[in-house]
Amino acid sequence: FSQIRECTCVTIHMKLLVTLLGVFTSAFLSCVEAQNATSDYFGFHYELIEPNSFTPVAINVAENADGTSDRSISDIFGEKNEINLKVSATPNQSDVIWVKEESGIWLQIYYNATNIEAFGITEGWRYIGGGNHDIGDYVIPQNKAFFIQSKKDFEWYMAFSGYVRQEPMTYWVQHGFNFLNRGYPARISLNDSKIHLSKGFKKGDAMTGDIVWLYRDGDSEGVDPYYEQYYYSEGNIFMTEGWKKLGSDVSDAGEEFIPNTLIIQTRGAGGKVVLHPPQGFPYPKKTTPSIPPKPQVYTYLSLDEFGDPYFNVIWQSDDSQINYTTEIWDDYNKGWWQLDSRTVEAGVILDQWASILGLRYGLGRVVAGWVAVENP
Repeated sequence: FSQIRECTCVTIHMKLLVTLLGVFTSAFLSCVEAQNATSDYFGFHYELIEPNSFTPVAINVAENADGTSDRSISDIFGEKNEINLKVSATPNQSDVIWVKEESGIWLQIYYNATNIEAFGITEGWRYIGGGNHDIGDYVIPQNKAFFIQSKKDFEWYMAFSGYVRQEPMTYWVQHGFNFLNRGYPARISLNDSKIHLSKGFKKGDAMTGDIVWLYRDGDSEGVDPYYEQYYYSEGNIFMTEGWKKLGSDVSDAGEEFIPNTLIIQTRGAGGKVVLHPPQGFPYPKKTTPSIPPKPQVYTYLSLDEFGDPYFNVIWQSDDSQINYTTEIWDDYNKGWWQLDSRTVEAGVILDQWASILGLRYGLGRVVAGWVAVENP
């Protein structure tokens, strides 16, 4: 029973929305008993890639339980382009992955599927201007967003699964545009993020303050994807303190949600910016020896017979006297909802799954507690 290291992303076409883990139970868990052990948090999210457009992409789940990731181009897109980016005989007709390096240079990465002997170009991941240099092992910078320039004529998805951090996100922003991930597969408002409390974020007005750019999807009514821009006002005689939308009235915009990616346009010198988890999100606590063993969970993505993607989480039962309860995070009520509870023999592999279509993101955990023993 070892950690599954399959490809953590899949590509699918638009299909009908299906439900997560069947029908949610209506029992809301307001707290967890003190003698329970909680697994590492886990989750998934997907990105909708727009046709003939630049789509910002960020990975908001981690490879490792400590919240770190070192996913390379081959890890994300497949060693042989299993994610099926568009390829052609020339890069200008291929899908391109745009990654901004710390130096400010943009790498333009594409998959070359044709051996071009005359130019010494072989099959594999290459970047424009890099000749035949293989860039498949290039690691996307931690906590940064990137872009996919899609040349396809239809929209498609990329899905990611993994562990979810519980601590705040920390970024170091520089003067100019900083392309970042949100850090959690959960809905977070500008107010809840507490970005405006960071020393590296400059408050001000529309002309002087730092600007947060938030990407919004297009819709079926013909509206193309677009960005909304927000700044944090300290307040004056014309407006109250708080988040304001650029180009709009001065009403409060603090409940606007941050999508999977965000861009911070830093007008000052920059520095440390901290983005907090959703409000009410519990921070990790030290455990005591008296509680059950912590469930060791592992995640992966799979496809059904129709090509639809499913999120899977598995773990092993440590004892027949331990009850395992699966819970999911409720964005709107800021709490955990119980899905089911099971008690099985030691060594049995337990699992849960979710069809991710239409859900956009999901976050869960497994809680282990000793089975209550009645007194004789």
